[in-house]
Amino acid sequence: MPPAVVIVLPVFRPDKGHFAQQINSIARQTLADTLTVLVIADTESADLAHDLASAAGLSHVIETPPNPLDAPRAVEAGLFAARALAGPDTLFALCDQDDMWHPDRLARGQAALAASGAALAHGDARLVDAEGALLHPSMFRYEGRQRRPGDARHSRSQGGD
Repeated sequence: MPPAVVIVLPVFRPDKGHFAQQINSIARQTLADTLTVLVIADTESADLAHDLASAAGLSHVIETPPNPLDAPRAVEAGLFAARALAGPDTLFALCDQDDMWHPDRLARGQAALAASGAALAHGDARLVDAEGALLHPSMFRYEGRQRRPGDARHSRSQGGD
């Protein structure tokens, strides 16, 4: 049976300690029916990725391209592999190499999609330093993002700006 969520995580020369924390944050998700596609974009980190994912009990597959990939191409390769593993109702989640996920991140995203009928959800992020100390509670507020920037642009253009 296909997983409820397939997570795509490009891997490029990760710091072992940080990468272990990241893998553990994915493994601790309250939504347990997941599969993680680890795309070895540097073509060198497959053993490390497999060892850390296995130690964390993370259901995973390793995708190693024949040549190194930049970030967009690694995501593309991961999504291509994920589609082959997914069913018609499977959701996809993208994970950057610097992410640490709250345990309910996937469950909350799945619930938000179900409640809204949307096809895509994007969450906010907290900014932390290398030791995990909070630098800012909201990436959106830090960057000055509007909650619904499309609505704001539309209303300005209707106002004759």
